[in-house]
Amino acid sequence: LSWTSWFLSCFLGWTSWFLSWFLIFSAGLAGFSVGFSAGLAGFSAVFSAGLAGFSAIFSAGLAGFSAGFSAGLAGFSAGLTGFSAGFSAGLAGFSAGLAGFSAIFSAGFSDELAGFSAGLAGFSAGFSAGLAGFSAGF
Repeated sequence: LSWTSWFLSCFLGWTSWFLSWFLIFSAGLAGFSVGFSAGLAGFSAVFSAGLAGFSAIFSAGLAGFSAGFSAGLAGFSAGLTGFSAGFSAGLAGFSAGLAGFSAIFSAGFSDELAGFSAGLAGFSAGFSAGLAGFSAGF
């Protein structure tokens, strides 16, 4: 009787100790599982939100860069067109000024040449007449 009761008492004691530790371990494991799941869900939510925010900021930045680049390119093209038009107009004005100068110079030079030629003819006629008079008087 004493041996059996001692064995039963040991068996029940050890069984109860094992069951209590098993229940504590199960509860800890369940708590860890719940906490891990919640942490993973929180991390996933924060990561998704961060990724969405980064994507939105990157898209907005890319759109802004693209718009600015297009505007800059259009401005450069307009400036180039304006420069080309101004250069053409300046070249045309220079050409017209050169033609005008050439016409004035040519007309003036022609007048001077005609006057010189007339003066030379008059001098020649006068000299001839003077020489004839001198010859007749001599």
